[in-house]
Amino acid sequence: MKLSHLIAAASAPLALTLPAIAQSPPGAVGPPQQRMERPDDRTPAARQAEDYNPRGIRVGSFKLFSELELDEAFNDNVYAVSSGRQGAFIQQIKPSAELRSNWSNHMLNFYAKAGFGLYSLDPGLNNFQDVSVGADGRVDIQRNWNVYGGGSWNRRHEERGTPNTVTGPVPITVYNQTIGNVGYFQKFNRFNVRLDGRLDNYQYFDNGLGPAQGVIPNSDRNRNEFREAARFGYEFLPGYE
Repeated sequence: MKLSHLIAAASAPLALTLPAIAQSPPGAVGPPQQRMERPDDRTPAARQAEDYNPRGIRVGSFKLFSELELDEAFNDNVYAVSSGRQGAFIQQIKPSAELRSNWSNHMLNFYAKAGFGLYSLDPGLNNFQDVSVGADGRVDIQRNWNVYGGGSWNRRHEERGTPNTVTGPVPITVYNQTIGNVGYFQKFNRFNVRLDGRLDNYQYFDNGLGPAQGVIPNSDRNRNEFREAARFGYEFLPGYE
């Protein structure tokens, strides 16, 4: 008798737990397993060898970064016309150089960029030479409190087919753009404020149509553009505002 009671008592919990297991629907997803991060056991030399970011050339307390990009493209409608389309191959050469400060406080950067386009069709009308030089910097007053600014001079061209651009086999529209900007940033605990101001000056060159046709004046497009912006933010979580 005592042995039978012990067997019944031992089997009772098993009988009670079986229905609970059967209630789980097929394919139910349990709690996610803890992902085990693989430790990085590489040596510092091995990690540095696999770092493909540009390292730059040290120039005093600055670093010099240079780049050269070569592109080949084909445009089946060079003059952006609705009829009588003409295609051409375009070689683009884009050199650039940037000098970045390597300071613990403050920042000062200089850069120079260029873009040259060589067309297989009417190179005298379509080739372009874009140039951009400028600098920007930041003065750190305290942590999370700084003023910044920058300026640049740019020689650019307008792509054919854009508004106010002359269509057809005529020289491209070239203009100079001078840019200046200043700004202020400060963070108070989780609240931050940023004030920006920018000035853009545009100076357009006339389009030459040839000795017989004369030129198309573009001086009426010269202008100054002012932009102001104020931004206020509140960081409710680290990295989110």
